[in-house]
Amino acid sequence: MYAGFTLGDLTFETIYINHADGLAYNLSGVPSDHSRYSRQKFWSTLFYKREFDSLMWESTLNFGYTYFDLYVDFYPPGTRLVDPKFQTKYFFPYGLKWRRKVHLYRSRFENKAHFSYKRHHFLAGLVFQYEDVDKPRYYENIVPYPCPTSHCFRNVPELRRIKDFKWVLPQDRFYYSLYFQDEFHFRHHWFLTFGVRYDNYDDFGDNVSFRLALVWSLLKNLYLKFLYGEGFRAPSFRELYIQSCPVMPRSGNPDLDSETMQAYEFGVFYNRRNLEFSLTLFYQRYEDLISLVQDEYFNYFYKNLPGDASTYGLESELKLFWGPVNNNYLSFSYAYLDHDDVRGFYVVPRNVFTVDFNQYLLPRLSFNYRLSYLDDWSYGVDSYFLSDVVFHYFHPLAEIHFAIYNVFDKKYRYPDLTRFYPDNYLRPGRIFELKFVYYF
Repeated sequence: MYAGFTLGDLTFETIYINHADGLAYNLSGVPSDHSRYSRQKFWSTLFYKREFDSLMWESTLNFGYTYFDLYVDFYPPGTRLVDPKFQTKYFFPYGLKWRRKVHLYRSRFENKAHFSYKRHHFLAGLVFQYEDVDKPRYYENIVPYPCPTSHCFRNVPELRRIKDFKWVLPQDRFYYSLYFQDEFHFRHHWFLTFGVRYDNYDDFGDNVSFRLALVWSLLKNLYLKFLYGEGFRAPSFRELYIQSCPVMPRSGNPDLDSETMQAYEFGVFYNRRNLEFSLTLFYQRYEDLISLVQDEYFNYFYKNLPGDASTYGLESELKLFWGPVNNNYLSFSYAYLDHDDVRGFYVVPRNVFTVDFNQYLLPRLSFNYRLSYLDDWSYGVDSYFLSDVVFHYFHPLAEIHFAIYNVFDKKYRYPDLTRFYPDNYLRPGRIFELKFVYYF
């Protein structure tokens, strides 16, 4: 559900989503029709924008709330298991089930100013953000009871809350950031951009990063771009504060360092009225990658990987336009990505080919067809084609969006980085989507 309004320089928007679906696999690797993943999300944004001669001022206030409720039917009734370390035998007459709940809150305020002076265009901003993990709850049908030894458990039919166990620690985080950028047109065909950003987290620490870009207008429609940039990623609440779970032991690490990255890019861009072409070569180097590491007893914990790692590749796109305002187009794109064989990286296909066609059938009705080919996955994932079709009708007071994703019902998979599922993750087949938006 979406609602919003604009009043002068002020805009307000709010979105509410209530969604629940099943799990393709439970954590034992066996499909279960009873497992359920529910979440409710609410976002609200107040945006203010005002221009004063050469100064443009923007202020944004965001509030977000997310509620997660995950129920997993882990083992069916009558399951027998053997501990690989101590060879202890366990019997679950009622099966093994658990449920996790948590409330997440986020508030964010950002001020941003654009202003120009002679050949300089400046951007300066300030961000404050507060995040809170509240009321984590854990339920299980394997409940402790008093006994002479340190740990005694019994199997009961219904789920019961384990009051002294919090699957993630309730924590909060305050974060602020300052950033500044200068775009300098210092010669007729040369543009230089310099930026610096300072970030500070009260539970983790601070970081300073830089960005430098140089653009050379070689010909009227031909540009060369050189870019150097730095970035970092602070550890998430899960990576810092998740607690060991009796079902799938996993532990956070409050001593984690942030991931850092240095990026280098070189690009060639050419554009005319009915034609655009771009080619970008990039190299990225990472340090202190955060990864989920497994020990010999199948317990997982987060840690910073030693050494560094790198990715490199290229992206290229050719786009042709036609029609009165270039609304119709046909594009061909190709991306190549390779990286070091390091566990901290997400696994992606090495080659991706895409064809995107958009044509207006009527003045307000458009048709879009997208064909993608993903090739050379690792982890034993086969290459595959995907086709999507989208019809979009727009009116000053309403929009209708109808889409069919994976039109030919292709069975394909994503790689499982944990190697827990031998056949990887099976993805959905054909999906239908209908969306209606009304403005008033």
